[in-house]
Amino acid sequence: MKGTSVGSLAIIPARAGSRRLPGKNKRNFAGKPLVQWTIEAALDSSEFSCIVVSSDDLDVLSLVEKFPSVLFLERDPRLSSDSATSVDVMLDVIDRVGAKFQTVTLLQPTSPLRDSDCIRNAFSFYRSCGFKQVVSARDLKENVNHLAVVTDGKLNRIASDKLFMTEGSSLVALNGAIYISEFDYFRAMKSLFTESTTAFLMEALISIDIDYEDDWQKAESVALALGKAK
Repeated sequence: MKGTSVGSLAIIPARAGSRRLPGKNKRNFAGKPLVQWTIEAALDSSEFSCIVVSSDDLDVLSLVEKFPSVLFLERDPRLSSDSATSVDVMLDVIDRVGAKFQTVTLLQPTSPLRDSDCIRNAFSFYRSCGFKQVVSARDLKENVNHLAVVTDGKLNRIASDKLFMTEGSSLVALNGAIYISEFDYFRAMKSLFTESTTAFLMEALISIDIDYEDDWQKAESVALALGKAK
């Protein structure tokens, strides 16, 4: 067991630039700015002693100011490029906050359907799973024998043995919603995927990760159908 989540840091990355969906973090999603869904989910979960939004967008700063308990850190331009990784941003936030926590969690704004209950359930799973890191995912229901890759127009089936599937294995798709890590372990490993990482499964319906406009439309339709719109 890993103890309680008191002393947990949440990091919400919300840079201004986006090649596919410019300004997405402040764009209205089902009644409020996209990033606000994740801020409120983090607050409502009561799992975090410190919530930080890292952004180079001053419009996001104006939004964060509505939440006095949430810290805004203006991101260095070098961490706002397409080449900067989430791990780079997390390490920067950790260094600048300058405090020690039990866990660090990455919550990406592109998963607005991940709510406070989901965060609490992920932490409950983390505390009992025996792994140092938990990454959210959805179960892939597809038969592995039905998977294929199209390369230059040619369809190539993927042999199941190439997936290294063994008895007791399951095929999952990472959904980008929640990444929980033991704090000191993350600082040492500088990675969210190690030998001590396991998957926390979420329902497919709320696992939509917004990368493209059609993802946005689909996620917003689900939010409306679930009565989440504001």
